[in-house]
Amino acid sequence: MVSGQHNGLSREMVAIYSEHRATFSKRVINNAVEALKVIAEPMGEPSGDLLPFANGALDLKTGEFSQHTPENWITTHNGIEYTPPAPGENIRDNAPNFHKWLEHAAGKDPRKMMRICAALYMIMANRYDWQMFIEATGDGGSGKSTFTHIASLLAGKQNTVSAEMTSLDDAGGRAQVVGSRLIVLADQPKYTGEGTGIKKITGGDPVEINPKYEKRFTTVIRAVVLATNNNPMIFTERAGGVSRRRVIFRFDNIVSEAEKDRELPEKIAAEIPVIIRRLLANFTDPEKARALLLEQRDGDEALAIKQQTDPVIEFCQFLNFLEEARGLMMGGGGDSVKYTTRNSLYRVYLAFMAYAGRNKPLNVAEFSKAMKPAAKVYGHEYITRKVNGVTQTNAITTDDCDAFL
Repeated sequence: MVSGQHNGLSREMVAIYSEHRATFSKRVINNAVEALKVIAEPMGEPSGDLLPFANGALDLKTGEFSQHTPENWITTHNGIEYTPPAPGENIRDNAPNFHKWLEHAAGKDPRKMMRICAALYMIMANRYDWQMFIEATGDGGSGKSTFTHIASLLAGKQNTVSAEMTSLDDAGGRAQVVGSRLIVLADQPKYTGEGTGIKKITGGDPVEINPKYEKRFTTVIRAVVLATNNNPMIFTERAGGVSRRRVIFRFDNIVSEAEKDRELPEKIAAEIPVIIRRLLANFTDPEKARALLLEQRDGDEALAIKQQTDPVIEFCQFLNFLEEARGLMMGGGGDSVKYTTRNSLYRVYLAFMAYAGRNKPLNVAEFSKAMKPAAKVYGHEYITRKVNGVTQTNAITTDDCDAFL
């Protein structure tokens, strides 16, 4: 028991003794407090599936609402009054502020609206086992902070922690996210790296934790990760471990000053009971939500961002891939006579990088390794073979390459 709790209990005991006009001393009070600490039932852990409202708790798995009970071990709530469903309840009429935000964030695209809802369902239901993380990217004022606000309300603020992308790569930094259901990486600065931490956490792998003043241990972080930023993260990992877990949403529609509603977060918070019920109703089959997220992961919006952040992926849009490795030679090295843009894939890549104004091209070995996952983004397989000790690929140029060759 911490000092503040001990002092508070001591004062309570003094009040009890005084009320009954019983004599007491400091030793008597301390003995009584120590006795209570021994006989009192240990504080339990509240269930992560219970979302506490001001007037009760909602079971996110069953959708059942019940009154607060001591057995739930809940000590905080979200300050929102849970309201029963209205006849014919729907998002447009019964959660108009949420619907307005959702419609604006999705550019009035009904399919994207469903995919955003699928992301919110994943967060609410704590489907960390889907092995995906959400990245919302775009300019300030486009609705990302509202997205984060809604997500934290759905997960429960007591289950939400804020962190930095770099802290997930560090055993000490990961200590703060143990036991959470939602890890929010809000307004991330520009990140370039392997993404080792986020890959392990979303992949369900055990990670090392190094808490201050405590012994190191290993655990699985059972939480969904939500990252928001103005510029998409750049991952240098080339094995595809991050890309297959990354679900990117582009928030492009900036709210004008005239249309901004400073009270929108509070208004949407009051609609959370409706939002929860509609998410549960729309995704009675959770696989429907998962399929929508995979659709977002592999869609044109995500592809455009990947092209923006990865030059090899951008380069691959100008290539075709044969069924056999009978295309361009890799053609690295410094022999500019033997290898030109007519017969060398690497020379074509260098020409593209110069044309696109991209600095720091990969060396031959790094480029060769990056080609396989980059081709896979477009549904192609990159293969090679050895011919007289030289690497031949299945990649060939298209007419679109004429712009930089």
